[in-house]
Amino acid sequence: MTVPEKIACQEAFMASDKMIMVATIAFGMGIDKANIRNVVHYDVPRSLESYSQEIGRAGRDGEESHCMLYLCAEDLHLRESFARGDLPSKQSVTALLDQVFAKTPEITDRGLSIEGNMYAEAKEFDIKQTVLKNIYAQLELRFDLLRETTPKYNSYSYKSLVTTGRDTTLAAKAIRAIAKKASSLTHIDVDRAARTNGLSRNEIVAKLNAWHDKAYIDLRTSGVVNIYRVLRDLPSTGEEKARIIDELYAELELREQQDLNRGQEVMDLINGSKCFSRTLAQHFGDGLPGGDTECGHCSWCETHKPVKVITPQPWPFDENVFQSVLRAVPDRDDARYLARVAFGIGSPRVTAAKLSSNAVFGSMEQYDFRVLLEKFEGVCNGANGH
Repeated sequence: MTVPEKIACQEAFMASDKMIMVATIAFGMGIDKANIRNVVHYDVPRSLESYSQEIGRAGRDGEESHCMLYLCAEDLHLRESFARGDLPSKQSVTALLDQVFAKTPEITDRGLSIEGNMYAEAKEFDIKQTVLKNIYAQLELRFDLLRETTPKYNSYSYKSLVTTGRDTTLAAKAIRAIAKKASSLTHIDVDRAARTNGLSRNEIVAKLNAWHDKAYIDLRTSGVVNIYRVLRDLPSTGEEKARIIDELYAELELREQQDLNRGQEVMDLINGSKCFSRTLAQHFGDGLPGGDTECGHCSWCETHKPVKVITPQPWPFDENVFQSVLRAVPDRDDARYLARVAFGIGSPRVTAAKLSSNAVFGSMEQYDFRVLLEKFEGVCNGANGH
């Protein structure tokens, strides 16, 4: 939906007493409507924290309200895909860090620094940008190697609104000398403008920003370049690199398992033999009012029968579908990439290859992801002579 459509729906919902809103969890953020009578979960919440917040939208006026959760075994695929989708292959992380550690730091106004581009790195190494941010954060917080500073742009252009000819400062002259006009926009190589005139890059950028603030120009920027200050010598020996990569990847694997565990906690709540309200309260280190052991109105308290655990029957492995994935994706360098395609998990590499619209994408979503990973590892290892 477009932003205006979303705003119109939200405003209508807030004003109405008789409206059903069907939305993702993003809609719930910041919604404070006192008389929501029902909250329905059509699939599995990601965690008890999420579940608690989402059902907390109901009955803020103190009147009776109802929360219902629909659950089927097939929905667990969706929960698993969210958790599995963030973990890149170890070889992707290794290739990324090999590139980072091989960079030669340069002296800048921010100290000894190296540059990077998260957008390009995500595509090149098939690592989601959220995971890339986590990797760089670990390089700072855990290994004391790099610290992210304010990023810069590598492309500056502007549309002239009034003349800047009266500005005779050195920075203004440097900009005009290097400016190249194409159609309605004027393009500036800020690094060249600074270097040619003995100025700092910051002086050129500050002048462009000043012109924009004074409405002399309409400034456009693009191409974010991330800047990292080097805190100590980057690892150079194979042994030191391997140690950092092993420790960092172990942390990423732990995060994946924690995501899966949080989903399991929701399942344990629904399938447990205990009051839902008390279980939620205890999860947050609290209890029921007055020391009660039951709330009296959840599914357990009403029936004292646990919700039956439904486990999907394992599907017999379909070799024909497996082979169709291999035919559609000729790459044999990353088993996790192949498993993601078969399971239906998006990634930068999947997007670049335009596989999300291919019939094989998600064609094996009914299988355990670990089974698929093992099968594709066998193919990739065989292709690489292992």
